[in-house]
Amino acid sequence: MEAAAAGTVRLLVLHREAFVRETMAAALHKAGGLLTRACPPNPREAVELARAWPADVALVPVAAYSDPVVEALAREVPRARCLGLGHERDLALAPRLLRQGFAGLITFSADIAAVAAAVRAVASGYVVLTPPASASRMQELSGGTVRAPLFVPDGLSPRQARIVGLAAQGLTDAEIARVMGLSASSVRRELKWVLDKTGARTRAHLVALRVRDVLTG
Repeated sequence: MEAAAAGTVRLLVLHREAFVRETMAAALHKAGGLLTRACPPNPREAVELARAWPADVALVPVAAYSDPVVEALAREVPRARCLGLGHERDLALAPRLLRQGFAGLITFSADIAAVAAAVRAVASGYVVLTPPASASRMQELSGGTVRAPLFVPDGLSPRQARIVGLAAQGLTDAEIARVMGLSASSVRRELKWVLDKTGARTRAHLVALRVRDVLTG
C-alpha cells in the first residue's frame, strides 16, 4: 500500500466500464494530484477496498446500479464520502441523492481540475453541487438532511480549494503549509487570490462566508 503524504486525498473511482474507471483514476492522479484506485461498482468490493486502503472519497456515477454501493459505503465506511458524477439533468435528483448519502454532485461537463477540487472539498467535509447553486437552493434541495458547509468549486484550483477547506477548519497559514508541503508565503499568496476572487475582505471574512452557507435541518 502506498503511503499518503499529509493532506493527500485518497479517491476511489467507481464505474461499471473498466476502461472508463481506469482512465478517470489515472487522469485525476496525474492532473489532480490525488491518490486514486479504480473499482467496479460492486458493494462488497467497494466496501472492502474503501476500508482497507482507506479511501476518503468515492466518485460514483449517478445511476441505478450505483445505489447499493452508496448505501453500503454510507453504512459500512462512513469516512469514505460519496461524490456523484452525472449529467445536467441529474441535478433534479439532488434531493434524493443528498438524502441517500451523497456529499454532492458534479457534472460530466466539469474539467479534471474542477473534479479534483470537488473531491478535495468533499474530503474536507463540504457539500458540493455544480453547476453552482445558492445556499438557499441547497437548503431546499437537501430537505434539511445535510449539515455541512456549502462549497462550489467555481474556478478554484485543486490546491486553492484544499487551502480554503483547511482554513475553514481553523488551521493557520503555517499549519496549512505543513499539511500541504508548501511555504507559508505560498499559502498566503493563494489565499489572497481567493480573497480577490470571492470578494471577501479578510481571511476571517472568507471563512465566515463558507461557514454561513451551512445546510441546516
